[in-house]
Amino acid sequence: MGKAVSKRLRRVVDELLEKYPDLFKPDFEHNKKVLDALGVRPSKYVRNVIAGRITRVLKKQGQSA
Repeated sequence: MGKAVSKRLRRVVDELLEKYPDLFKPDFEHNKKVLDALGVRPSKYVRNVIAGRITRVLKKQGQSA
C-alpha cells in the first residue's frame, strides 16, 4: 500500500488540472517533465508525489494517452 496524500497536495493537483487540463497525460514521466517546465518543483519527492497523483486521477477518469 502507498502513502496517503495530504489535502494540501490534493488541492495543488486539482488546481493544476483546472489551469492546464491539456498539458497532462496519464503518463508519470510526461507529467514530471511538465511540472518541471511549469516550475512546480519544491523538491524531487513532492514533484513525484504530485505527478503520481495527476497520473492516477487521469487514469481513473479514463483519458487516453
